[in-house]
Amino acid sequence: MDLCDANKRPVNIQTCNETVCPKPKLRSLDVQFFQLDKLRRVKLTIGMSATVLPGTTILIKCPTRGIKLRDIKWYKNGTTINYSGRIKLTRKRFLKIKNSIPEVDSGTYSCKAGSLQSSSSIGFSSLYDIVEAKMFRERYLSGLQPLNLVARSVPTKAIDPVSRRYSQLFLVQSDWRVCSATCGGGLQSRNVSCEIITRDYYEVFPVRYCTRAGHSAPLLIQSCNTFPCVEWRLGNWSEVILCLSII
Repeated sequence: MDLCDANKRPVNIQTCNETVCPKPKLRSLDVQFFQLDKLRRVKLTIGMSATVLPGTTILIKCPTRGIKLRDIKWYKNGTTINYSGRIKLTRKRFLKIKNSIPEVDSGTYSCKAGSLQSSSSIGFSSLYDIVEAKMFRERYLSGLQPLNLVARSVPTKAIDPVSRRYSQLFLVQSDWRVCSATCGGGLQSRNVSCEIITRDYYEVFPVRYCTRAGHSAPLLIQSCNTFPCVEWRLGNWSEVILCLSII
């Protein structure tokens, strides 16, 4: 016989964790990475494209929220990766490519987490590309190129996704291209990029990163050779004024 009053029985089940579950997210970066000198390891975030030197160890992380680590899958050129001692997953599900080899490791690497996906492309530098890039960017590292800021007091730094440190943003401008017309008015354009530049590598960001950081908006197209065109014009021959006779 139950001596306790059933109506006074305490609750032994209750609801919990009623907060809304976070919406699954995968954070990718629209940044291009170019290696200029030897580095033991490069740590990238999915979405970045990278041009590296042979032999560099590459780590690609796939930052997610609301997704279990075991649900993160990696693919190369759309095919499941065959892991080995050189290519493997870390405990945090980073993709690690040890001592990269151009003939083997070039390609597009994709991170899939449920219905979410992002990709990074990996390529390799040539000696010519490295020399050309170093020579062009030396003027920024040496301070010969003006920063072209809206206000000098405005901070022009951003978090470097590779080093995880605040670094200077440079608005890198190429020379103007040849004018589309030699006279009468034409147009000419140039390339402008927003970059973090170091001795070992540089990274290219969308230009909006630089304008938000205080750089003045760059001019991409301008008019040129606006002077009027001139040309020779031929009229009729004049009448003979003097007739000479030869004896």
